[in-house]
Amino acid sequence: MVQIQERDRKLIELILKFKMVPFRVVKEIYNTGKRSAYHRLEKLKDDEIVRKINKEYVTLGEEGMKYVEDEYGVRFSPLPNPRRPITVSRWKNVFEIGYRPWIRNNFITCWDIKTEKGISDKNKVLGVANDYGIFKIPRNMSKKAMTEIITDMNELCDYGVEKFIVLCDGAERLQEFTDVASHKTTTKARAIHVLPYSSSGMQLMDVIVAIPGWKQKVINAVYSNVMPSRYPFFDCEAKGRQVYVGIDGEILSKSNVKSNVKSGIRAEVEVLCLAKQEWRFADIPGAEIRAIAFKDFLNAVDYKQFAMPSSIDDEKLKGAEEE
Repeated sequence: MVQIQERDRKLIELILKFKMVPFRVVKEIYNTGKRSAYHRLEKLKDDEIVRKINKEYVTLGEEGMKYVEDEYGVRFSPLPNPRRPITVSRWKNVFEIGYRPWIRNNFITCWDIKTEKGISDKNKVLGVANDYGIFKIPRNMSKKAMTEIITDMNELCDYGVEKFIVLCDGAERLQEFTDVASHKTTTKARAIHVLPYSSSGMQLMDVIVAIPGWKQKVINAVYSNVMPSRYPFFDCEAKGRQVYVGIDGEILSKSNVKSNVKSGIRAEVEVLCLAKQEWRFADIPGAEIRAIAFKDFLNAVDYKQFAMPSSIDDEKLKGAEEE
């Protein structure tokens, strides 16, 4: 039997969390070239510590399952039908979100949530990070399915998860989900952040989830002579204007601001948003829109970019034995 080393344990623990790991992450874990990583993986495979799936992914083998039960006191539950395209597609979404450096240490996968909390297997949440439930809206999702996501959120609220991030693949999906969620009056959520499924959208998700006090940092970077707002639905007062920070795409607070402005509050209103997102606040009557460039926003919140891995379809180790 191969002697389990520190890097082997790191791989095993990652499989425990995510059910499968792509070969390119195996290379990152062992911090070696493809050939060395491949040979170590072969040793683990020969002793059934791990097994390959579709020549692209790694999961635990029979001996690996015994090892984690003995060493960690955990019974590993593999993905059902891990070769089915629909299973792989969902797993990719979970891994892409949960493996992000800002999030990974505080991310609970959908599988663990369902085991620990007993929520429905049909719930579409990908995982929870720092008490934020995270969903993704693919391009082909119907409006009916979007409505069901609100139902999924309500179920999670019953178990103490009341804030959500929704990543929307494409501008049309973002607008459609915003409309669906805005007209759904039965939501139990305290916050729903609707963001684009893009590099910038994911970075914004990182900020919301992992950087405490980020909103005040932005306010301090943009405004001078700031004071608390006399209204609970604004974030501050600056130069006589009531300021709402709409950078984070949070639709419930935006709706509250909109309704109060329409009701005729006696105040000048300013919305601070990201550049090219001004359209999201055009329906707040009389509000001045102030935009901040995305790079300036990241600098303001002190977002330090990790060296992000490439797409989970890239840099596969398959074929390494031929090098």
